Amino acid sequence: MAQVEGTESSIALVTDAQRLTGAYLCAPQSSQWIRPAPLSDGKASLVARRGVDLGSAEFAGDTATGTVNVGGAKSFNAELATGFVGLYRTTSGKTNKPGFSETGWIVLPDGAVCGSTNAITAGGGFETKPAPSKPDGSGRVTNF
Repeated sequence: MAQVEGTESSIALVTDAQRLTGAYLCAPQSSQWIRPAPLSDGKASLVARRGVDLGSAEFAGDTATGTVNVGGAKSFNAELATGFVGLYRTTSGKTNKPGFSETGWIVLPDGAVCGSTNAITAGGGFETKPAPSKPDGSGRVTNF
């Protein structure tokens, strides 16, 4: 988990040491779930589910460093999550159908929380809004 340098954005990365099994880039107005990807020499590309290249990450021990594009290339230095710190996710409705919603939160070591809810509207459109203030602890993501 890490704050993205010089921004209000946060990033969370989940890996099994072979692959980036999932990740989430939380920005105040536009959050993105990141596709799983193989690690090559400890590095992975960060590509949004919708195919947008967001940057890259490099893993070494209990840390990850990299850059993401949030209004320009910005760096991050993520540390292993412990305690309540982590990536949380909850969903409701049928995936990719009207009424489906997916909420993600990143809880940072200093207690800061970033989250948003993405939803498919009744008409089939897509909307993003702020998530409830913090996760309840039941939806912690450990693998995708």
